[in-house]
Amino acid sequence: MYYCIACNKVHPPLSTKNEIIFKTGFHYINSTMYSAGICKAVPEPEELQKSVTA
Repeated sequence: MYYCIACNKVHPPLSTKNEIIFKTGFHYINSTMYSAGICKAVPEPEELQKSVTA
């Protein structure tokens, strides 16, 4: 399990290319320590451009 700093939720590690789990950095919830991570990688520049022009 890891704590996502983007959505503030605890997730199971799915080993997808979109998630990043940090080797250093932790977050405590109710005295339980979770590794910090991000459940979604930063969008590709092309995707950002499409969302801005849409």
